[in-house]
Amino acid sequence: MSALTAITDDQTVFPGNRVSGAREMGRLGEEDAAMRTLTSIANDPAAFVGSRVSAAREMVRLGRKEAAISALTNIITPHAVAAGDCVAAAEALGELGEIELSISTLTQIATNLTVGAGRRAYAAGAMERLGAKEAATCAFAAVANDTTADAARRVDAAKKLGDLGDKEPAISVLTVMATDPAFNVEICRSAVSALGEFGETGVSALTDIAKNPEYDAESRTYAAERLADLGDTENAIEVLQTIVNDQSLSEGDRGLEYARAILGELNGE
Repeated sequence: MSALTAITDDQTVFPGNRVSGAREMGRLGEEDAAMRTLTSIANDPAAFVGSRVSAAREMVRLGRKEAAISALTNIITPHAVAAGDCVAAAEALGELGEIELSISTLTQIATNLTVGAGRRAYAAGAMERLGAKEAATCAFAAVANDTTADAARRVDAAKKLGDLGDKEPAISVLTVMATDPAFNVEICRSAVSALGEFGETGVSALTDIAKNPEYDAESRTYAAERLADLGDTENAIEVLQTIVNDQSLSEGDRGLEYARAILGELNGE
């Protein structure tokens, strides 16, 4: 026990390691000693939020729910909300039954455009996990439509938006990201792949992309490839053949070269 005490009492030890030590002390029956360490960490404004939330969760396991709620509530300061730093604390509070404060905090973070898109999406995910579907849907929509956000995060948010049943706006965002040359190949392919997860509506969107001559050959080829993956080989081959026969495309065009390769695979060449 002395070794554990040395860890948990040492303020220079990383808080996460002190929480682990306190957890072991609680398991060994030293609940009061464990609580002293956990309370210290959970209420330490200088500690990482993740460590503070972990400490509070351990307090709950020791049967000290009210103390945990108090510690978690203390994490949710106006500054933390404005910076989006307290998502984990708000989610933990929701899990402990403090739904009103939890969802209110998460909504403030998710709708604050000065908070990074990643944290806003994290808040949206927390609301989804807590069963606040409508609030989560609005939050994911905001990230998906935020043209200043990282493109990969926008694709992920659009996918979540579709998963929550709001497919039309999700498809609208993903179609733009699959066809706009401003986005790189990885984003285009990710958006096309996501469209294929939305059932008939997604297949229809992919078909529209593949058959629209106003889109570049590369986007159309990726859409056709996804259609083939989904079993619509006939439409895929038709589109790819059109691209391969397009005299306006120059040798070396990435879309043209890829269309030839995929067409050859589908024809068994």
